[in-house]
Amino acid sequence: MTQADLYSFPEFADKIVGFYCGTAQYSVAIVSPRPVLQAGRLFLTGSTAPREPSGWDDGLVTAIAWDTVSSYAVFDDLDDYMRRMGTPSERASAKPKR
Repeated sequence: MTQADLYSFPEFADKIVGFYCGTAQYSVAIVSPRPVLQAGRLFLTGSTAPREPSGWDDGLVTAIAWDTVSSYAVFDDLDDYMRRMGTPSERASAKPKR
């Protein structure tokens, strides 16, 4: 991974991105994640998005290694993320933007 590789990375500014690792048994949502090289390895860093029920890590700085990500979902903004993560009725009212 080189510094030049960072320029071809997806732009996630002002987005909430949910990352799934391995078999999707671990996931984390990061606010405006940005790529950072640490010890020659690419990480996505940012603050954790709010989540229920515990929220113990809401807003903490977090990093996830890009090579562990199996898939990801991009939310338009915090409202979109919260709506989709809410109650079943809230999720039903969340309509994808095209």
